[in-house]
Amino acid sequence: MRSNRLAIILWIIVAAVIFGMLRHQSLRNLRRTNAALAEQVARAQTQVSELRIGLETAQRELAEERARRDEIAANTATLAHELAPGNTEARWSAPPVRLPDWDPESPYVWLDKGLLTRFPVQPFSPAGILNPAVGSVLTLNPEQTRQLNDSLSRLVAEYRAQEAAHAQRFDTDIPGMQPRQGERLTIEIPPLPELGASLRDQFERTLVEQMGQSRADLILKTAEGWIREQLNDFGANSRILSVTRQPDNTYQVFIKTEFSQMSTAGGNSFEEYLPTHLRHLFAPLNHSPISETKP
Repeated sequence: MRSNRLAIILWIIVAAVIFGMLRHQSLRNLRRTNAALAEQVARAQTQVSELRIGLETAQRELAEERARRDEIAANTATLAHELAPGNTEARWSAPPVRLPDWDPESPYVWLDKGLLTRFPVQPFSPAGILNPAVGSVLTLNPEQTRQLNDSLSRLVAEYRAQEAAHAQRFDTDIPGMQPRQGERLTIEIPPLPELGASLRDQFERTLVEQMGQSRADLILKTAEGWIREQLNDFGANSRILSVTRQPDNTYQVFIKTEFSQMSTAGGNSFEEYLPTHLRHLFAPLNHSPISETKP
């Protein structure tokens, strides 16, 4: 009996040892399997990352190729347009060797910009509105022209209001006037240096803001005569205006500035010879209503 118990205990111990060995071997195999799977997963992730980088590179290269294709297509279309029959712009786009240049076959004339100041053209209307032809030559766009006209016409109107307010009446005849044969009214616009300096500063600043310094310098040079005539050289000079209503109800007009002198007689009206903003000062001599139409 006792020997049987020992045998049973021995078998139990042997079975436990064998089970432990089998369990340990199974765990070792499982760990090897897990390690192999983890290695495969890591390799797969690396491959996915490499594929993603390759895809992004391919997409970027494709976009670059499309951009180059579009550029080539645009250049080809431009070249075809330039070479098309009847297209003269491309043919005459290159400047000549010497200026000025007159080519009988060309629709264009190449000139030095400095020559523009010698053309007898009025760059502005009496109200300070830019001559549209001058704006076209200076390549101003519609918005630049609108802003320029708004600003300059306002400056001119404000200065002329000051001229009218400072007008002085006097009765002494001056050399150059015809003998008095009727009712005469003479006024003088005195120099207005401070107002004129302010006008010059605002006038020039407006030109520079709207068209840049080079074009502003060009148009100021062209407008020298206009500035003398319309703005008394920015208030630097005086001006005398005289109107005589003669016994036969015709008019004698006399105008004298620092640079010129004008007289006329025998007309039935004097308004056309006087600046609009000063006509009301001569209303006592008028036998018809004063026109307020601006030139």
